[in-house]
Amino acid sequence: MSLKYKILWVDDHKDDFAKEEKSLHKFIKSLFFEPQIDFCKDLESAKEFVNSDKYDVIFSDYNIDEDRGDDFILFIRDNSVNTEVLFYSGQSELPDKKLDRVSFFFENTTRWEDKLLKKMKDLILLTVGKMNDLNNLRGLIMAEVSELDNLMEDVIREFYSKKGPASTEWADFKNKIIKDIQKSVLKNVKKGLIDIIKTNDKEKGYVIEKGECPKNCTHIWMEAKNIDEILSKFDFDSSKKAHTINEILRKVSISKDFVFKDYDENIIQVRNNLAHSKSVMIKGKEVLATKKKGDIIFTEKDFVTIRKSIAYHHELFEELLETVKAL
Repeated sequence: MSLKYKILWVDDHKDDFAKEEKSLHKFIKSLFFEPQIDFCKDLESAKEFVNSDKYDVIFSDYNIDEDRGDDFILFIRDNSVNTEVLFYSGQSELPDKKLDRVSFFFENTTRWEDKLLKKMKDLILLTVGKMNDLNNLRGLIMAEVSELDNLMEDVIREFYSKKGPASTEWADFKNKIIKDIQKSVLKNVKKGLIDIIKTNDKEKGYVIEKGECPKNCTHIWMEAKNIDEILSKFDFDSSKKAHTINEILRKVSISKDFVFKDYDENIIQVRNNLAHSKSVMIKGKEVLATKKKGDIIFTEKDFVTIRKSIAYHHELFEELLETVKAL
């Protein structure tokens, strides 16, 4: 499961559930997940969807086509799909079965769709609750922050590829961002964390010396001819990408605000702290704790806040990417 919450909905009367679909979209967003609802009008196409994607929950009319849901249950379990499934019907009695991760809902009174919607939301909450194992949440957050890194790279590549190496924007980028990279490299050199290789003797080959780079690292950064030469460098990290996004936003306008300090504190530093955290019990509750920069505790409530921040910045970068593409 990622921050995209995926629902497969099997019903040949999709238009009848427009209100419920809209409500589920809003509900899932309130949990700080991105909703994806795929509708299928028959069981055969539903089977193809099940085989091609991983869903968090499946909703299905029990009386679909001329078939019943029993065949669908056998199919998904035979294919080792352990997704929670909710069958519903307002036409005929549902079977009295007790199946693992399979629920049934029958109601033929007026406004039964409201009761079905509540049942659907309860099941969504159940599946989200299963994600509250903190180590799973840590993996989820780490993966999603990496996706934000990829989105920033896409924006940066698109913007500077369009501007070209002779543009003022490219010159400004190198002056402001690349110099920052130089400082980082030289700082690590002085600490002895990076070895500089120089050729002092052709017979002896390369000699490793520690110290300040004699070329001030211009041979690494300032000679870059295009943005891909920069993006491929390890030192062009998340912080420098975010700085670059900030510069791009000075030149283009979108509806959302980007504050580098907030992104650094709520995304980058959180990701770094999670990478060094471990599961511990405090007052009978499991939390993730790290000793980095003092005790930092991550609880389930904190992960909701983190998801909210990730969702916001994901939408921001997506909007910025579309804006840059349209330049």
